[in-house]
Amino acid sequence: MTADRSERERVWIALSELFLDTDVSSSFDQIQREVIASPFSIEDIDIILRDEVAPVCLPNLYSVAGEWTGFHPDWLLPSIHKYLSQPAWRRRLGRSFRARGLRRMVPEWPDLRSRIIAERIG
Repeated sequence: MTADRSERERVWIALSELFLDTDVSSSFDQIQREVIASPFSIEDIDIILRDEVAPVCLPNLYSVAGEWTGFHPDWLLPSIHKYLSQPAWRRRLGRSFRARGLRRMVPEWPDLRSRIIAERIG
């Protein structure tokens, strides 16, 4: 596994916490630490969240009995890799739906994003 892939997977695991069917604010510090420790820019993180993690995890927030304790890495990582192995045209389908879903179903992201930017600058 390359360093970039390993670091990306750590970000996937951290960001997946935003899609749990519970109050995720207690996970902010851990998510923030993982994202700040990663080599990815905030713009890269936005893309990773929207185009890699959300397609796999966002449906959890629409489930009547969604996951609330955390996504197990043995499920999460292969699921994201499988999603990313699809043709690009197929992955682009639903991108605008996911963007709207993120804004509506993960309202914590803008605040957390601002915290990450402030920490990286400061």
